[in-house]
Amino acid sequence: MESSVLGQFEELGLWHRNIGEGTAPDRREQLRASYRQFWNNAVELSREIQRDLPQLTLHDDRHFEALWARADQVAGNEFKLTPLEVFVFGGAILLHDAANSLAAFPGRLAAVEATSEWRDALAQWAERQDEGALSEPDVETRRALLLDTLRAIHAERALDLADFEVETVGRRHYLLDDDQLRTHLGALIGEIAASHHWDTGTLANRLGGTRGSLAGMPADWTIRPILLAGLLRCADATQLDQDRAPDFLFGLLQLRGLSEQHWRAQNRLAHPYVDPAQPEALVFTSTRPFLEEDASAWWIAYDALSVANRELQATDALLRDVGLPPLQVNRVRGAETPDRLAALVQVSGWRPVLADVRISRVDRIVELFGGEKLYGHQMWVPVRELIQNAADAIRYRRELEPENSPYSGRIVARLRDDGADHVRIEIEDDGLGMSEAVLTGPLIDFGESYISSSLVKAERPGLLSKGRKRTGKFGVGFFSTFMIADEITVLSRPFDQGLDQSRTLKFSKGAPTRPILLDAGNVTASATVSTRVTLKLARTMLEQVLHFDSAFSRSETPVTFTEMIGALCPMLDVDIFVDVAGQNTKIHSRNWFDEDRAAWLRRISLPHVNKAINVSIEAIEAEIAEAAPRLTFLDPDDPSAGLAAVSGVAARGVRAVGMFRATEGFNQYANDFWGAVDYQPAGPRRSFGPPRSRTLLADWATKQALLAAQSVPVGPQQRVIARRVADFDGDATPIASISFDREWLSLEEAFDKACRVGRVYAPIMRYARQAEAWSIGTVRERQSGFIDNYFPNELEFLVPIIEGSDSSENAFYAIPTTDRPAHHSFLGMMNRLCASRSVNITGRFLERFAAARYVGEDSPRQRLTHGSLIHCNVLELTFSKPSEMLAASPR
Repeated sequence: MESSVLGQFEELGLWHRNIGEGTAPDRREQLRASYRQFWNNAVELSREIQRDLPQLTLHDDRHFEALWARADQVAGNEFKLTPLEVFVFGGAILLHDAANSLAAFPGRLAAVEATSEWRDALAQWAERQDEGALSEPDVETRRALLLDTLRAIHAERALDLADFEVETVGRRHYLLDDDQLRTHLGALIGEIAASHHWDTGTLANRLGGTRGSLAGMPADWTIRPILLAGLLRCADATQLDQDRAPDFLFGLLQLRGLSEQHWRAQNRLAHPYVDPAQPEALVFTSTRPFLEEDASAWWIAYDALSVANRELQATDALLRDVGLPPLQVNRVRGAETPDRLAALVQVSGWRPVLADVRISRVDRIVELFGGEKLYGHQMWVPVRELIQNAADAIRYRRELEPENSPYSGRIVARLRDDGADHVRIEIEDDGLGMSEAVLTGPLIDFGESYISSSLVKAERPGLLSKGRKRTGKFGVGFFSTFMIADEITVLSRPFDQGLDQSRTLKFSKGAPTRPILLDAGNVTASATVSTRVTLKLARTMLEQVLHFDSAFSRSETPVTFTEMIGALCPMLDVDIFVDVAGQNTKIHSRNWFDEDRAAWLRRISLPHVNKAINVSIEAIEAEIAEAAPRLTFLDPDDPSAGLAAVSGVAARGVRAVGMFRATEGFNQYANDFWGAVDYQPAGPRRSFGPPRSRTLLADWATKQALLAAQSVPVGPQQRVIARRVADFDGDATPIASISFDREWLSLEEAFDKACRVGRVYAPIMRYARQAEAWSIGTVRERQSGFIDNYFPNELEFLVPIIEGSDSSENAFYAIPTTDRPAHHSFLGMMNRLCASRSVNITGRFLERFAAARYVGEDSPRQRLTHGSLIHCNVLELTFSKPSEMLAASPR
């Protein structure tokens, strides 16, 4: 680098005063010459930043110059450093942001993509994508992911960057070429460079006290790392002016979005100055006002200057506390409030005011959205939510355990008496555990979860990218506990830390009060417990929690605590133990799919409590015995997708969300299958939405039709199963049947009869799920209400009739159209059968067709007389072979 460029900072007092002149001139010249070479190499490396991340404001030699100038301002005219300190500080300037480019990493992009931070950023991006979105990020997205990753790892990379080397024509070149200085100061320069991303409170412990001079240099050339780190972070925080966002380059880059706002903010900030009347204050002004359309950029400037102000104040306090010389500048004028800053960084046509969206009544938010209003009257939901959180914690720990670790994880649900009027429910696990920062942050941040917070990247880098699905994602489940508990305590510690790191968060009177944090001295848990949540609730409330009946059940009998836990977790991949009055029982196995199938159905469906009216326990047991052998997995490679059998009776299947029982508004059971099927959540209350995979569900239903054809006797159950298979979009061909002239015929039998009679008529009704769609109904004058329901012996069909259902919701009776093929309906199957047998089938709609004659007794209420004709809309179906069509055509 030319000396004229270097001279811009060499003429500053901070440099000239401390390294330019004095004793040991040869050693000073060694430092100056080495720094010039260090500077030249760092400038070349820094230029790679703009190539890789053009959206970043400048980090090249102009940034280095500006940092020196800002450090000189902040330090003041009387600030003293030793020559070695000047060199180390200057080296930290060169390294602190240098790793914001791929060139700083051996292996370049491949090396960055191998980091846990890249995988975390990629996993976070993938989770935000809609189903069916691109599986790989595009070029622009990859650049954004690279920015996130380099910003996360560049400070850590700075620790070793002084040793960075390249090879040219067989010769090695180091970023810091002087062997003595690189060997003995490189690591310290890296530490100070990296420290600009550390918390201010950790500097003293991580950097330590004064260090001695190097061999051959004056003994009083000591180095004070904390002082240099404080000076660097203050210079970096206050370097916010036009030097980083010059006009021509700003226009050339054509930036968009947040990057453009950051450039615009700094482009309008003039060089700051120190007020002679108040030398402790750094003053920022704007070169021209921010208009209304620049408001976002102004707020970015305000936030940045507020951070700079806090950084100056925190550093000043630290230096004074450890007995080091304070910096002259310790605040940014006007950064305390928007209106004060707006007098310096000017606006035009609008005024910035502090009107942030905030929650002032957390208890009210919990009352409205986090408890009964969100989950209804299903008081067992809080227990489910706590088990779900525990299961997620165990899955996360599994990902962090070494390969071949014996750890599998366990949850204990405990019920204890707590006097005459209260009981305690405890849910404890040996999973990931929570630090104090998590206990007082994401846990009680409504709508936030640990895995979606910034803490997870800092505390557990790489965890996001493990690919483990989590069941908790909305960050509101913990708040459901306030709907049942009078007192809540959460004891936790990170699983890989000792009991002395345990903390307890306690809500003494529920959500309206502020919690208190108890330290490790109050811990009573064993070393195997990572987290324990304890709910103290009234005994009368426990009775409500244990009422697990459905809206249509006859019984009001509450379940036991053990039964409730078993029913809540039909497909969970974690062992659950229940402790009631000291009696410990394993109620659920992570290998639940190896359980006896009938016993598993009883556990999750609770038939003795939730039996329908006029259905005996014996009848339900018979249904379970019939369904158990037909249970099949929706996905053999992922048992949690579901294990179920389509039912031919009113079944008690469980709709699950994330392997847990879903929250539903009315009947707690699905009557079309036995077992459990996993669905996507329909919002934070975890009611069920669409199935996790429609393709899996359809394939499973098709297999169920084959099984039913082999194991279920021909009759009513097969017909019901066929209709339900079609509702799941499966192919019910093996068991398809229909009422043909009031006789139930299989698909083959109906085909043969239709071919014999030539024309068949199907009464039709509108299909409720879609406009302009139709399904096969029954012969009636009107297709709604209870009027025109006839007994079979009251109607005499005038033409061959096939009938379906009075329900317009059944996909089995849907009529295929061009817009709605209805492949798995009965007529869809008939179409395929006709095509395979070279039979042509055509249809036409007929309105008010005389389909039957009423032969019952006169009915004044329904205005029916014996012998009157019954008209309805019908689909006329004609079956013919090509030869018959040829014979019938005009010659």
